[in-house]
Amino acid sequence: LFSGSNSKSNLNSNNENTVDIPEPMVFDLVRPLGAKQGELEINVLTLIPLQRRLRGSADAPDELGLVPLSTDRAGIEWAPEIEYALFDGVALEAEFPFEDHKLEALKFAGQWTFGTAKNHPYIHGVQGIWERELESNTTTLTGVYLAGYRLNEDWSLLSMSGLRHELGEGAGNSGGERTSWIQNTTLFRQITDQWGLGLETNLALSFTGRSTLLVMPQVQYEPSHHLAIQFGVGFVRSNTDFLPEIGFRVIWTR
Repeated sequence: LFSGSNSKSNLNSNNENTVDIPEPMVFDLVRPLGAKQGELEINVLTLIPLQRRLRGSADAPDELGLVPLSTDRAGIEWAPEIEYALFDGVALEAEFPFEDHKLEALKFAGQWTFGTAKNHPYIHGVQGIWERELESNTTTLTGVYLAGYRLNEDWSLLSMSGLRHELGEGAGNSGGERTSWIQNTTLFRQITDQWGLGLETNLALSFTGRSTLLVMPQVQYEPSHHLAIQFGVGFVRSNTDFLPEIGFRVIWTR
């Protein structure tokens, strides 16, 4: 959660190869930027809708859900995932998204940290995601550029910017519908050694103009070096809906 550290002083690391940046709750990283070889994380994200979609949009794709091409059935979405750093700065992830009791997709991701700026407040890298939606046999490919910036000892900012493209039977009918711009921007405030706050925003904007925005204020708590909990209450806003949502993630690291 806090880059493997539960000490506030360590959040502005003196390690020349990394800058400690917390992770967003909904669109998380494959281990923090600058992860060290052998780091292991197991976590489960859960998203609980507080309101159903409007009748006319009930069959629309779940743009910012755990499976973007799946139909949003207003169930509880949850996803266990395992993340491992193969080498310094290189990590892989396997994720298994469910809605209620049904496995909806298989998801695999890789992440590479390029390094830091010369004066060390900035760290960046890339992440690639392959996701297969099981019901319609469609595939989503996502590539994002990652940039983390530590404003000072207490405040930090993370940005993920890139493209998502849909392939297969369940994808959009036109190229503009199949391709979307993806943007995550999250501002973090470290309160104590164990407590932090975050304001996460996720935007999906298709080339035809269809847009979906998730805003998720969140609390981040790290009771021990190996355990962390994130909890938030926010909303998803699309062209036709305004949907309040609860989310939480439980994280174990080694």
